[in-house]
Amino acid sequence: MSVWLVDEAGDKVSVVATRHPIAAGESIKASDLVATEISHGTELRSLPASHASDIIGKQAVSDLPAGVLVTEDSVSDGSSVTKGKSVVGILAKPGQLPIQKLRTGDAVTIVHTPQDGSASASSSKAGSTPDSLPAVVSRVGAPDANGAVVVDVAAPEVNSTSLAAWAASGDVAIVLKATS
Repeated sequence: MSVWLVDEAGDKVSVVATRHPIAAGESIKASDLVATEISHGTELRSLPASHASDIIGKQAVSDLPAGVLVTEDSVSDGSSVTKGKSVVGILAKPGQLPIQKLRTGDAVTIVHTPQDGSASASSSKAGSTPDSLPAVVSRVGAPDANGAVVVDVAAPEVNSTSLAAWAASGDVAIVLKATS
């Protein structure tokens, strides 16, 4: 990132803005940021361009559209695991998750979809409801060449071993829940 500073004795000060949209949970890179000028003494909260390197590698806490001013509150160190929760990574292939892009904070249901004849197919009897567990998306990776994507979900610790086992077998579907 090219950062240029303006003499603060003038009417302008150089601050950090987003070069392009950054999704919640994405790690901030230097190429995501641009320096811009605002009036000195303005009431706008902003991060001085001279401090841009302080947020490189941190995660966006919410979606940041292109051209918005960045503040220290716009990013976090990335640890989103709270007490009583665990984060489980799920490799989801096309057909195992919605086409609609999942975002950090989305409420989802993880459905166990064991293959017929699987020893773990306890609830796969005809007409029965499959096992499922609630979770919240904590991070979404970039799709690979085949469209598979790793989705990190936060769930109650008591459910983490089941979720991890389902994820390891690939026998899962991710269902996006409606927002209020």
